[in-house]
Amino acid sequence: MNTQTDLKILHEQLIEKIKSETNTKMSENIAHMQAESVKAQANCACDMDSLKFSGANISELQKLEQQEAEANDKEFLEQDQFMAQTSTNLNLPDELDIESNFLPSDAHILTPSWSDTFSDTIEDNPLVDSNDLSAQAVVGGGNCKNIWNWAKGAGGGCIGGTASNTQVATWVFWFKPSVSRFYAIKPKFVFNGYYISKASDRWYNCKRSNVKISAQTNVYQYNWKGLSSVNLVNINSQNINRNRRLDDTRYTNYSALLGKDDWAAIVCSVKVYVRAQGSGSYSKTDFSTGANKVCVPHVIIN
Repeated sequence: MNTQTDLKILHEQLIEKIKSETNTKMSENIAHMQAESVKAQANCACDMDSLKFSGANISELQKLEQQEAEANDKEFLEQDQFMAQTSTNLNLPDELDIESNFLPSDAHILTPSWSDTFSDTIEDNPLVDSNDLSAQAVVGGGNCKNIWNWAKGAGGGCIGGTASNTQVATWVFWFKPSVSRFYAIKPKFVFNGYYISKASDRWYNCKRSNVKISAQTNVYQYNWKGLSSVNLVNINSQNINRNRRLDDTRYTNYSALLGKDDWAAIVCSVKVYVRAQGSGSYSKTDFSTGANKVCVPHVIIN
C-alpha cells in the first residue's frame, strides 16, 4: 500500500484488531481470576477446619491475623502517602538522548500515531473484602499515559481472598520499508513512577504479593511477527515489604523481516500487573500521581 488513503484504512483495521485482541485477553483474565477464586475455595487444604483438626488454637491465630493485618494496612497507607509525595515533588533532570542524536545514515525515528489503555478490572468482587481496583482515566495524550493499579488481599489467602489487576498502555508506530530485509527496531520506553509489594506469610496461611512491570514490542506486516517482553520489575514473593521508585529509560531490542513498500506497524505496550493474596497483602503500581507517567516517545529503526 503506498497512499495516505491506503494507510488510513490499514491503520483503522489494525487498531480494531488490537482493541479486539486486547479486550479479549482482558476478558480471559477476568474469567481466569473468577475460576481461580472458586477453585481455591473448593480445594484449599489450609483452611480453619484443617487447622482446628491439627490442634491449633484458632481463636488466637485469628486474633494474631487481625492484629498483623491492621498493622500492615497502616504501614501500606504510610508507604503509599510517602511515595505519592515523592511523585508530587519529582524533579527529573533533562535527558540526553544520545541514541537519537547519533543515528546511522539509514536510520529513522518514528513517532506514535495512536495510543490507548486497557484494563481487566473486576467490579464488586464478592471474594475479596476490599477489591478497590481501578484505572485512572487517561490524561493528555500523545507520547505519555497515566496508569496505575493496586490490589488488596483478604483473609488467610488460602480460600479466596485474592485480588489482581492488569493495566496496559499501547502505542502504534507506522513504517514503510524501502527494501526487503531484516530491520533492527529499538523502542524508547520511559518509566516514572513507583511500586509497593507487601506480604507476610506464615505456616498457617497463604499470603503472597506480585508486581510485574513489562515493556513489550510486536510488529505487524501481513501477520504478527512475535511478542517480545522485557520485565523491569518482577516480584512474586510470600514475604516481602518493598516500596521503590522506578525512574528509568530503556531501549529494548527487536528485529523483524519486513517487505519493501508495504506499511508495517510497530506496536509497543507497557503492561503493569498486580496481585495480592491474603489480608495485609498489597501490590501497587503508580505511573499517574504527580509527575508519574509512562511514555514511548519514539522508535528507532534501521
